[in-house]
Amino acid sequence: MAMSTTTIYLSFLLASLLLLQSTSADKNFIIKTCNSTSVADLCIKTLLSDPQSLNISSIDGLAVIALNIAIRSAESAGNYAQDMYDSGKYDGMPEQTAFGECASSYGEAADYLRDAQMDLPKKEFSAAEDLAGQAQDGAEYCERAFADQNVKSLMTGTNKMVGDQCGLCWDIVFF
Repeated sequence: MAMSTTTIYLSFLLASLLLLQSTSADKNFIIKTCNSTSVADLCIKTLLSDPQSLNISSIDGLAVIALNIAIRSAESAGNYAQDMYDSGKYDGMPEQTAFGECASSYGEAADYLRDAQMDLPKKEFSAAEDLAGQAQDGAEYCERAFADQNVKSLMTGTNKMVGDQCGLCWDIVFF
């Protein structure tokens, strides 16, 4: 009986060590890949925020994860801008116009990112890069929408985050 308990324990310990080594190797792949981008810290933080990235062993796979994260961020920013536009808080004010433009820009950005995702399996990397760059422009358009209305941007932090994430997608697809 002691022999089978010891065997079970050793089998469990070995399986745990192999799982830990596998996760560490996948994390090292992410770090190595991200260190080749222009935004290594953001890349590592972004990709490791999605547990699925630890199961990825290709740069294309990491690009899909980065695109998924950027899509969610663009959609969230667009929904926020639309909610602020519709809230009534800024009715008739220049901010309302800016929020409307931001909602539109981020809707387009999310569409560009989805299109970029569809280009990856077809190995159309140049098209995917262009689309990620166009999505990044959406954040800049939003920021500019406030400036065009001569008001302080109420989305600067969001615009920077989404712009950086789209830039990260461009870097990984370009890789």
